[in-house]
Parts: sequence; structure tokens; C-alpha cells
Amino acid sequence: MLIVVSILLILSILSPLLYKIFKGITNWIITSVIITSLILFINYGKTIFSDDFLLESYEWFSSANINLEFYVDGLGFMFGIIVLGIGALIVLYSGYYLKGKEFTGRFYLYIVLFAASMFGLVISGNLIVMFVFWELTGISSFFLIGYYFYKEESRINAQQALLVTGFGGLALLAGFILIYLSAGTFSIKELLTKRELIVFTEIYPIILILILTGVFTKSAQVPFHFWLPNAMVAPAPISAYLHSATMVKAGIFLLMRLYPVMGDTNEWKYILSGFGIFTMLMGGFISVNQTDLKKILAYSTVSALGLMVTLMGISTQEAIQAAVVFLIAHALYKGSLFLIAGLVEHSADSRDINVLSGLYKTIPFLGIISFAAAASQSGVPLFFGFLGKELTYTSAIDTDFLKIFLPLMFLMANILMVCAALMAGVKPFIGEYEKEKVKISSFKYISPLILSFTGFAIFFIPGLLNNTIINPTVNAISGVETRIELSLWHGFNIPLLMSILTLAGGYYIYKYRNYFKLHIEDFLIFLTPSSVYHSMISGLKKIAFYQTRILQSGYLRNYLIVIFSFTLILMILPLLIGNKLAIFTGDLEIERYEIFLYSAIIISAIFVTVTKSRLSAIAALGVVGFGVAVIFIMHGAPDIAITQFAIEVLTVILFVIVLFKLPRFSNISKRKIKIRDTIFSVTAGVAVFFVLMLITNEKMRPLISDFYTENSWTLANGRNIVNVILVDFRAIDTFGEITVLAVAAFGIFALLKLTVINKKEEHK
Repeated sequence: MLIVVSILLILSILSPLLYKIFKGITNWIITSVIITSLILFINYGKTIFSDDFLLESYEWFSSANINLEFYVDGLGFMFGIIVLGIGALIVLYSGYYLKGKEFTGRFYLYIVLFAASMFGLVISGNLIVMFVFWELTGISSFFLIGYYFYKEESRINAQQALLVTGFGGLALLAGFILIYLSAGTFSIKELLTKRELIVFTEIYPIILILILTGVFTKSAQVPFHFWLPNAMVAPAPISAYLHSATMVKAGIFLLMRLYPVMGDTNEWKYILSGFGIFTMLMGGFISVNQTDLKKILAYSTVSALGLMVTLMGISTQEAIQAAVVFLIAHALYKGSLFLIAGLVEHSADSRDINVLSGLYKTIPFLGIISFAAAASQSGVPLFFGFLGKELTYTSAIDTDFLKIFLPLMFLMANILMVCAALMAGVKPFIGEYEKEKVKISSFKYISPLILSFTGFAIFFIPGLLNNTIINPTVNAISGVETRIELSLWHGFNIPLLMSILTLAGGYYIYKYRNYFKLHIEDFLIFLTPSSVYHSMISGLKKIAFYQTRILQSGYLRNYLIVIFSFTLILMILPLLIGNKLAIFTGDLEIERYEIFLYSAIIISAIFVTVTKSRLSAIAALGVVGFGVAVIFIMHGAPDIAITQFAIEVLTVILFVIVLFKLPRFSNISKRKIKIRDTIFSVTAGVAVFFVLMLITNEKMRPLISDFYTENSWTLANGRNIVNVILVDFRAIDTFGEITVLAVAAFGIFALLKLTVINKKEEHK
């Protein structure tokens, strides 16, 4: 599994180079590598089909109990196939969709990096490793959403997606840390056996809220849903991959992964069901009010995500199975519809369904593919979406949780999904047409055709799919081995009746949608979280503006006051909280010459602050510096003393040279300022004195000293222990400096590149 992840990460880095060399066939090369990775991954299937799991572990930060672990069971196997399979189709489609566009090589880098990140996320066996990949998906999606970076709308919406999901990521990390504090491990395999340590702890509600915050931001649940429709500024292949098939389902994956660890509690049920129901209804209502193809698909995706969250909230085996089947069906038909929307936009130069009509007569084959995908979303029999809808109704009816209310909510949401499917997948292709016959490259049909055909074909092989994917996934989620059989026909029952009502109701709303004039979106604008987000960003900018004006005053002494004030607070608070009254309990022996030396240093330091002669001040500073160097010699640190002597000599010489170039001495500080600075200086000095005395009073542990004494020569080939320590830390320090320089270089390069691009735009 590490090999598969490594292949994808290396491929992402090499993608721009591959595009420079191979140009038009780059998408085929990248697709073939992803398919090869998929085949390598599918080889694990024999183990997964027998309800077993695979675990790979590599030592990473063992001291923090963080290992590079990969854990694949039925759940990880299903998601891995979706990520790699649909990812290969998206890359293939992108090569033709983005043909002739700028920055295509960069696009391949981002899309493959996202595929690698998402794949790493779903096979992670350690919570911290999962978090790393979780954040990588957010970063790569930021670049993908902002693909048209020269457009302000793209930049703003990419930033919005990054900030919203990044906020959820921080909450998720806090939740993971609390899980570790409760269970003592980050390993997912070990957590599966430690449910009681998490669920029955006092901080379980806090853990749940933090985890669900991460889930809701990633999977676009109310009130964090607004970033998903705004992300539709990205090209169609990005929307198809990130916002229907994979990224937005990362939150659903996390719910499924952690269900056996912390699911099926009252808090879990009511929170998930409450947010899920509101999200699926709100997304459905808004979707049928849209006229933009991608906005219709985006809001119907929000509705579908809410439905999946609700199913996970129900917490029965039937509901979990329904969530798995619906997730697969949704990835297939919604991915296809997004790709079709991109081809429609290219063909008709519009995404407005009020303008689009009769395209079936100009691009009939694309119309057939679109009808099939829309039929699967609507839950028409003979399509896999029908099985997902039937299971959804069955799970809602067969539970005592929110009985009657829950089936009605599902019925209403599915009716709205049918209407959205007709608007996005059927409306553009029927009716009158004005355009001439459009020619579309046959290769552009491949990806949406495969996705739509798969949604049709797997309907007829429920037994094979059930044994290889569904049951292993359901068993991995629930933690209980069960056998639930998918069936094409369940007889005449209530779910079938609800399916018929769904199709009829969806068509009725579609036909008379202009008469309903659903104003739910107008109502939500009044309470929209999007306005809260923009208000927060605006407030943050104002705080930054005023903070900069106050703190960045241009006076060095003000900067020092801010820095030292913060440092003093950090030092004094622990003293007050810890009630550290005993400052020094040992015997203090001071020689006469030491009293003379310390007195000279103190008097010189005070003299510097009161003298009006610059030359006298420099001389007094020299006394302080040389006095400190003598202290180093007295306490056995001659190497530091030599350094101090050299610096002091050089400093005094430089001061004297500069002295003659300075203007005449003038007193510009007011009396109040002098008093303030005096009080502050004395406070800082006293606080540092207290801290130093406390440190000297603490008993040091000899373990570290003994380790360096024993190993400085054998391991580091150095007889001077101090030098060995300095070299070790200097290496770390140098690495940090190199990192800073590298980041700065990238920033400078980006600014230079931006200047070149702006000049090109001006020239055009």
C-alpha cells in the first residue's frame, strides 16, 4: 500500500514534466499509471472478500505513538476503488476537456496530488496519518478550485473552501488528540477494541462535537454547506471528482470509519439525524430553484450528502447498507452528470437550463448518457440508484427511530432529487433547438459513458457486488459480521409505493416548478451562513488593520515592550498559579572579588541609562559585556567567554566608528515615557531574576548528562560534549533556515511570475 501511495505522489510531481514532453497524450499516460495502481490495490481483494483486513505499519514517530500505518478493510477497499477508478476516468476526460488551455501541466500535478491524498486518507491506519492526508486533500482542492486563478471569483471561492474545511480540520485534530487521551492510541485497529474508553468518558460529547465539526465542514452539512456550490467556479472535471465522487465524501468516510468506535449513541443519532435531515431538505429545495446546471448538481449533492449523514445517524445494519449502496450510486451518476454538464457548456456556450434545449438532436449520444445518469439519480428501476433509494426507504420504515417522520423526510428529499435530475440531465436535451449539429470528440464520451453504464450494469449483478463490496464494507463499518442480500425485486410493499410516489412527485414539481415559486432560498439568505463567513472575514481584516496600526508603530522601543510584555505574562502567570514562593533555599556563597565584579556590572548598566554622553555609554556597555565574559570564565565556559570577548571588542569598535556620523544628542522622551520605561524595565529584570533563581533551585535530571557523557565520542566522534550538542542543534537550526529560505524563494518566484503574467495580460 505504501508503494501505491508513493507511485501516486511521485506521479503528481512528475506530471508537469510529462506534459511538457508528451503534451496531448499525457492524460493517457497518467491514466494508465493510476489504473496500474488500481490493479495493484485490487489484488488485496481476496483478503477483503473474506471479511479480513490488511495492516502495514512503518515506524515513524514512535515516541509519540505515531506510526505510518495503512489499514485496509472492506470500507477502505470500497473507497480506494472509487478514488482510483473515478480518478483515472477524470484524468482521461480532462485531457480533452482542457485541451488548449493554459496551465494544464499544473492541473495534472494538482489532480494527481489530490488523488494520492484522498487514497492515502481512506487507507490510513493511524488518526494522525489520516489527518495529514485530510489536510493534503484540502490544500490540493484549494489549488484545483482556484484553477482560473486570474479570476477574482475563483480566488475568493478557493480561499473560502480552504478556510472552511481548514477550520474543520483543526477541530478534527483536537478530536483525534482527545481520542488518544481517552484510549491511549492513534491506531485505528486498536481503537476498534477500545470503544468503552471513548463512549463512556466524560469528554465523549466534546470529542463527538469536534469530530462532527470536521465531518460537516468537509461534507458540506448545514451550516457549512455554502462553500460547495461556490466551488463550482472550477472546471467540470474538478467538480465531478472533488465535489461529487470523492472529497465531499471524506466526511462520510470518517463517519463510517469511526462508527464502531463512537457511533450508535443517543448523541450520535440525534445530532447526525438533525443536521442530515435539514441539509438534505434545504439542498433539495435550493437545487430546484437554480437555473445553472452545475449549481443544480451542486445543491443536489448537498442534499445527497445530508441523506447519507442521516442514514449513518439511524445506526441500523439496514441504514448502513443503504448508505453504502447510495454512496456508490451517487458517485457514479453524479460524476457522470458533472462531466456531461462540462460538455454541454462547451457545446452550447451556456449552463443556463432556461436557454438550453433540444441538444439531443445535436448531440444525441451525449443525451442518451445523460438520460441514463438522470434515471439513476431519480431511482428508476433497472438502474443502481433504484436499489439505493429502495434501501433508503426500507431502513427508514424498519426502525423505531423517528418513525413516520423519517420516511416522510426521505420521501420529500428524494422527490426534490428527481426534479433536480430532470432539470440537469433531461431538460437541456429536449424541446426545440436552434443550434447546428455539434461534433464532440469520441474520447470525451468515454468517462461519462463508463460511469453511466456502470450505474446501469451493476443493477443486474447484485449478488456479485454484495459479496465483494457491500457486505465487507457494511461489516467493517458496523463491526458485526452479517450477511445482507441485495435483491432486484422485493415485491409490492411500502418502499415500492414510496418509490412510485417519488417519481410521480418529482415529475410533477419539475413540470410545474415555475408555479410553485419556492422561496426557500430567499428565506435562507436572511440566515445564510455565507453572510456570517463574509462578516467574519471582514472583521478579521479590520482587526488586522487596527492591530497593525497599533503594534507596527515604527518605534523600536514599542516593539520591545510588546515582545517583553508577552514574555513576562508567560513567565509570571505560572509563578502565581503555582504559588512559587520559595525562591532559593540553598546556601549562597559569594567571594569578595565576585561582589566587586557584580557591582561593577550593575553600576555600569545603570550608568548607561542615565548618562548623556554617547562615548561614556559605549564604555559602560563594554564594562557590562566584558564583566559577563569574566563570569563565563569563572564558571568553566572559556569557549563562550572567548566568543563574548570577540563580540564586545568588535561592538565597541563599530560603535565608536558610527558615533561620529550620528546627529547631536537630544532628549525626545517625555517624563511620563521615561517613568513607564523605567517601571517596565525594572519589572522585566525582577521577573527574569525570579525565574533564574527558580531554575537554579530545581534539581536537574542526570540522565541527559550521562547520555552525552557516555555517547559523545562513540556516537558523534567528539570529545567535547558541548561541541557535540552544539553541532546537533546547529544541524536542526540550519535545516530550519534552509526551509525558510526555500519558502521565501518560492514566494519571490511566484511574485516574479505574477508580474510576467500581468504584463502579458496588459500586452493583450
